[in-house]
Amino acid sequence: MQKCFACYHSSGFGTYFSCQGRPSDNPLIVHAPDFESARKLVCMATDTIENDVGLLAKAFWPGPLTIILPSNSPISPLVTAGLDTVGIRVPDHPIAHALLVSCGVPIAAPSANLSGKPSPTSAVHVLSDLDGRIAGVLDGGSTGV
Repeated sequence: MQKCFACYHSSGFGTYFSCQGRPSDNPLIVHAPDFESARKLVCMATDTIENDVGLLAKAFWPGPLTIILPSNSPISPLVTAGLDTVGIRVPDHPIAHALLVSCGVPIAAPSANLSGKPSPTSAVHVLSDLDGRIAGVLDGGSTGV
């Protein structure tokens, strides 16, 4: 069974929540490098994967679609907010994808903004929200979405 980065480093998630003013009952999204990696994190019948969720994922992944399914992985309750489901996404940004591929495991992460504000689409947006709360920003250009 594939394990999520969050399972090994759950103590770091307090930083996510405090930097963003994010409530602990707001789950994080688990980012995976590809459909097969994402599939290992959830509990689904094979026909559901191939027919329903599989068709949706193959149509929109990689991309800005989060699919929420029952978890089949020992993901930290800090990531899932104690729920038995997990939100999975396969990002299409080349830097995010390269990071996920190099790590070799899915990574749980929030959007880079103060809780309740719109998700940022550029490093400038991130800094306007989180300057002084975070160590830095990796500027990969505008996300477009």
